[in-house]
Amino acid sequence: MRKYRLLSLLILALFAYSCNSWLDVKPEDELDESDMFATGDGYRHALNGIYYGMGGQTLYGEDLTWGLVDVFGRTYTLYSVYGGGNRALTMFYYGVYQNNWDNILLEPEIESIWENAYKMVANCNNLIQNISKEDPDKFAYKVREQKMIWGEALALRAFIQFDMLRLFAASPAMNPGTTRYIPYISEYPSYVSIPLTVDSCLNSAIRDLKEARELLWKADSATTFTAQRRFETTSSSDDFFLEHKRGYRL
Repeated sequence: MRKYRLLSLLILALFAYSCNSWLDVKPEDELDESDMFATGDGYRHALNGIYYGMGGQTLYGEDLTWGLVDVFGRTYTLYSVYGGGNRALTMFYYGVYQNNWDNILLEPEIESIWENAYKMVANCNNLIQNISKEDPDKFAYKVREQKMIWGEALALRAFIQFDMLRLFAASPAMNPGTTRYIPYISEYPSYVSIPLTVDSCLNSAIRDLKEARELLWKADSATTFTAQRRFETTSSSDDFFLEHKRGYRL
């Protein structure tokens, strides 16, 4: 009996170890934070990843540029759901255009906008917190490149959350007063997000933009970075990120 009990305990211990080992496995397409920020190139990838994420369908690849917000704003005149193309998308837009707020596709779409926008904000905050204490020598162009990446991340944090304020809060012209609408998140990780007033959010965005301007003024005012050079596709990898690719990025 004692032998069976010991055997059961051994099997249980091996099972627990195997589970822990399995849980510790890192997906091949996922980088650990320490790996991501181990090199200057890692910071470049992190910044490019934010821009890439912002180009998604529920953000600036559609909904926040020519898609849902333009339907809300009556930029288009939609007469019918039968217009060819993507019929499901047309039905969704037509429902919004007709002020059909019970449209079953609308709520999950808005939730996706909110979730993905603040996911990009979290990525900005993670980058900012790491690069603010980084050694400039880690970057190919030293402090100049460090400030450029840092400043762009700050500006993106302000840009995204200002857009969330426009979408989910009352206009300052409506005198929203002390009503709280959305959080303005500037820390990573952020487990508790407290909604703020419109004025508080605007002041936070202005603060971030002013700090970004101080970090970016050398990169943005360089006379050697002509408009043509910002969009060239043949160059070294360092020049490509700092000068040429920046035109596409921004």
